Amino acid sequence: MSKQIEVSGVRTCARCHVNIVDESIECPLCRGVLDLPEGADAEMTRSVTYPAVSEKFKVMHFVIRLVFFVSVVASVVMALINYLTFDKVPKYWSLIAISALAFGYVTMVLLFKKKRSLQRTLILQAILCIIFICGLDAILGWSEWSVRYAIPIMFMAMDGSAVVLMIVIINGWQNYIITEIIVFVGSVALLILGLTHVLPMSVLTCVAAGVSALILFGTIVFGEKMISNEIMRRFRI
Repeated sequence: MSKQIEVSGVRTCARCHVNIVDESIECPLCRGVLDLPEGADAEMTRSVTYPAVSEKFKVMHFVIRLVFFVSVVASVVMALINYLTFDKVPKYWSLIAISALAFGYVTMVLLFKKKRSLQRTLILQAILCIIFICGLDAILGWSEWSVRYAIPIMFMAMDGSAVVLMIVIINGWQNYIITEIIVFVGSVALLILGLTHVLPMSVLTCVAAGVSALILFGTIVFGEKMISNEIMRRFRI
């Protein structure tokens, strides 16, 4: 059950440090519950309803379980690819990529416990994983397994996570369009670099670019005005 309280005046988001002057009860950026204005007491006159916090925790736990499932599936796929191409690529590269997924999962759980934004968590995980994977590839002699297999799989995992987050988080679902745009730009850039022979390319590179383009196009088509408003707000158009 939600709780009725009396609020009025300017409220502030403790995470984003923005002031909200309308009747919103959630931050439009991170969807966190807004702090009461200074001097708030029982005499305030406007009644609003706080969202059920327990539901937020249920969603967070569901997302954690989902990411765990996706990570396990991705690990199996990479291990299978490693096995089928064992004589053509560095041996046991999948163990390194799986270690990167495990690192990302653990740090994501820690960020969730600190109640950070889901979208920011997802993007931060991607950046850390790319640095980690490419760094290991370079240290081991730059055999190119990171750009051929690991990064395209990571892009597809990000797209899948963004879609699920948009489904299970009804309020503010359009916020995750930014994650989709970032994944689309990254996967297309990887594809272009592959086509121009700057970086190596595999079938997974093409699949990742196609999946990101399809998901982004579908979100724009079905999101209609909400998506265009979110893009204009985010990029201050």
